Amino acid sequence: MCELLVWKGASGKPKEMNARLLLSTIEKTGEVALPPSCGPVPGWRPPEETDPLWKTMAEPFDGALSELGPLEIVRVAT
Repeated sequence: MCELLVWKGASGKPKEMNARLLLSTIEKTGEVALPPSCGPVPGWRPPEETDPLWKTMAEPFDGALSELGPLEIVRVAT
């Protein structure tokens, strides 16, 4: 799907996760029927609370943008 749509990230790699999310969303509308999941990715496990990545998995932010402080928006070509 990524190759057909020439859908690549800034690194040049196919945007596979975005494609999976898109297909999942389309499946929920009933437009397509996907085969059952093959299960979790081998070797993947959620980060431990001590891992810096853990902080990026926090609950969604609900508040004013001014509460976050300065923001920088960076345009990324894909």
